[in-house]
Amino acid sequence: MKSILNIVLLQNVYKKYPDSRDWVIKDISINIEEKKLIFICGPSGVGKSTLLHIIGLMDVANEGNVYFLGEKIMFDGKDLSKLRLENVGFMFQYHYLIENLTVKENILLPLWVKNKKVFFELNDYINQYLTILDIEKLLDRFPYELSGGEQQRVALARALVNNPKLVVADEPTGNLDQENAKKIVTLMKDFIEKFDMTFVVATHNLELTKFADKVINLKDGKIVSIQV
Repeated sequence: MKSILNIVLLQNVYKKYPDSRDWVIKDISINIEEKKLIFICGPSGVGKSTLLHIIGLMDVANEGNVYFLGEKIMFDGKDLSKLRLENVGFMFQYHYLIENLTVKENILLPLWVKNKKVFFELNDYINQYLTILDIEKLLDRFPYELSGGEQQRVALARALVNNPKLVVADEPTGNLDQENAKKIVTLMKDFIEKFDMTFVVATHNLELTKFADKVINLKDGKIVSIQV
């Protein structure tokens, strides 16, 4: 099978919301290559989250073309949830772990949704990355019993559980100190190397961009530079 060089391709993408006359993002054309760590940077309000949501098929472009795994996405009411569930993992600034579920249950939740059944066995892939994340001894704890760094590593484990081709992360280190922020990004690099994943990360933390394969800089909803 021929390798897909681009996980996502955007061509002249525009987006605005019904309560606004202004474009949130304008004329965005980028390619998200496989097995890369890509950062989207810029001050608040420039469209980082909106662009990230379109890349992750969580939001709809008003104009332009979006290709995912080589196929054009038609935003015509088609349910994209199955495509997201099977191919995209999500992380956010807040961990959004469910407090009354254990760490193990939180991690397995997307897999339960995908398979439409509840089970507690961990396959070799999950056991392997839990060891890398150093959270295999935390599986019976609850989120409130964890440190901030541990909570975010569990959130990363949940994002990885369906073995996605793409992980989109919106300010995933925003609530962490610099040491823990670097740990999260280093783990992302490890997963790219070991599991051929792609990570696209929106961040204000420019110190982290030294780990990136590509940095996309936004201003006023437009790309002003791309560093590789």
